[in-house]
Amino acid sequence: MITRQYSQNIAYIGSMLGILLYIPLGLSQTVTESPFPKIEPPTYNLGSIKSHVTLQIISIAHQGKTKSLTSDQSLTVKIKATPGVNASILLLADKYVIKETTAREISSGIYQATIDFDSNTQIVEGVIMVRLQHGKEVVYKSENTPFSVTRVNPEGTCTIGGSRLIPNCNLDSGDPEVATIPLNFTSHSNGEIVNGEDLVVIGETQPNAEVNIKVSTFLPLMGDIVKLEGETLLNKTIIADQKGNFSFAVPQANKTISGLKYNIDAIAIVEDRTSKSVQLTLQNN
Repeated sequence: MITRQYSQNIAYIGSMLGILLYIPLGLSQTVTESPFPKIEPPTYNLGSIKSHVTLQIISIAHQGKTKSLTSDQSLTVKIKATPGVNASILLLADKYVIKETTAREISSGIYQATIDFDSNTQIVEGVIMVRLQHGKEVVYKSENTPFSVTRVNPEGTCTIGGSRLIPNCNLDSGDPEVATIPLNFTSHSNGEIVNGEDLVVIGETQPNAEVNIKVSTFLPLMGDIVKLEGETLLNKTIIADQKGNFSFAVPQANKTISGLKYNIDAIAIVEDRTSKSVQLTLQNN
């Protein structure tokens, strides 16, 4: 028979077990601190972070503004612009971009580049244009005062087609031996839209004449005011037949860009006589 005292003990033990089982984990009054330091998440001042850099070309200076240059001299260009960006110089010679030179930042916001010419360089109207780039942002600015470069060549010779020297000719003085040879293109007219994948150009000149052909690409910028020089596709000499006819195929450009144009330059030569340089501009469709 269960005594009264034994029943009271059983009830007491049961009540204590119920209390212990009912208390959720983690609600004990005694809390042990973590041995690791508490790390607060980083805070950012979004107003201090610049999403882009404002590109600005403040000034462009070079010695060609104040004096005439010869082809054995160098042209030094100094630029004041946004610091810490990529800067380059585009040399425009008679409306064509003939050279691009990287400018070096010599101090904060001050860039400098030196352009060297070869002895056959002759520029009637030269212009310096600066290009700044930071990421996808690009700006251009030109120096408005044109300059000129006078060619330095051995006396009594002149350059024909950029590759051949013919004695006793003077292209600038109207030598009667110059431009006595006819030369023209018959297959295309200037400015014509063509298919660059299968382009053949036909022309006519004096029978058996040598015809120096140079074909290069360019991309018009700023409404055709500036011409960004591309690649040289062809530079060779061909011989006209007995009737003076000649033709040549233009290789396909490596990069076909919308608005790309072809510049074709030809000069015919017979012994010590030469034609005027004839140019043809075609646009890729």
